[in-house]
Amino acid sequence: MKEQPHYTNLLTEEFFLKHYVEKRMSYPKIAEMLKDQGYNIAIGTLYQYANKLGIGRSRSEAKRNREPNPLDYNVSYMCESMTEVIDGFLLGDGSIYKINSNVLSGRATFGLEHEEFCRYLMSFFQVYQPYIKDYKSKNMKSGIVWDGKTKSHPDLYKQ
Repeated sequence: MKEQPHYTNLLTEEFFLKHYVEKRMSYPKIAEMLKDQGYNIAIGTLYQYANKLGIGRSRSEAKRNREPNPLDYNVSYMCESMTEVIDGFLLGDGSIYKINSNVLSGRATFGLEHEEFCRYLMSFFQVYQPYIKDYKSKNMKSGIVWDGKTKSHPDLYKQ
């Protein structure tokens, strides 16, 4: 491995803009790529250099980058029919909550006893890539609650 006490010539703003921003590579992936090139640079070192250059991502943006099919936050999926669906959803047992305080995005969610009804309600949210999971619950007669959630998106927060 090449021994270099300082990586200022390698870890430039141009380098991070190309790999971290444009290619959306994570620090572990960049470290792996550099190791293949003969540089043994720790992930923390990459973070420190990027941070000094003012380059970084929020946690939610980093999570979206790990997802295989992330929702595009720059595209609005909201239309009149979706607004009506959400209004009905909220009048029933559904809820929309904000994911964290730094990003203005929300997620539609609810818990039901019947899987069929859960799948039916989530079918209206296909553009937000919903998923359904079952959990044990003492509150339900069947002992299971079906939890339906959409992926996080700014449209849902604004609604």
